[in-house]
Amino acid sequence: PQSARFQKFLSFIRWTSRGLGERIRYILAETNTPYEERVITKELLGELRAKGDLMFQQLPLLEIDGLKIVQSHAIVRYIARKHGLCGRTDRDAVVCDMVYGGLSDFVGKILGSVFQEDRAAFLSKQVEPLIERYLNPLNEMLSRNNGGEESEKGFLLGDQLTFADLMLTEMLDYVQELFPTVLNMDKYACLKAFYKRMMERPSITAFHSSRHKPPPDDAYVTHVNYVLGR
Repeated sequence: PQSARFQKFLSFIRWTSRGLGERIRYILAETNTPYEERVITKELLGELRAKGDLMFQQLPLLEIDGLKIVQSHAIVRYIARKHGLCGRTDRDAVVCDMVYGGLSDFVGKILGSVFQEDRAAFLSKQVEPLIERYLNPLNEMLSRNNGGEESEKGFLLGDQLTFADLMLTEMLDYVQELFPTVLNMDKYACLKAFYKRMMERPSITAFHSSRHKPPPDDAYVTHVNYVLGR
């Protein structure tokens, strides 16, 4: 059980849309961790920077256990370690890190597309060609690790959920929204079944019905540019 102090002082500061904060919200939802959420403003950003709360002057920021943690990777891994979501062995943990790192690269491309002058062209030329690179090995991993399309509980590392599964779920959200025919391909049957299972988890269902944020759009770009003074 979580301590009262853990629950009381957990604060998450983010941008208006999903951004790099969505993976953090996913793991907070899966671990049933209560938190206060604040949207960044120009004034709040200046205050945080003046106090030295942002090591690299960037968001997101999670205040937890008396710590002020920046960098989405560090935040996700901290929560994962607290809740046993890094696998059972050092090998499991490094596999999670590799999957997380690779999918972060791919999702980063997608997030960056909203700042492009011609987003549709960028997605078509810079993102869509990468789909096979990132989806193929994960579909194969699911197939090997009891995650086939007929499985009821298979995850990337077999029968244990890890933070890599949550990162994969975030990535598949974007794939489903931007390239809706991809998961219907026969070669991605394991990924399609996995995504369906994840969407049916009570924690994820509740998250999607309440705190799941919209994808980045023009309003998000306007907000980011205003806060950063661009």
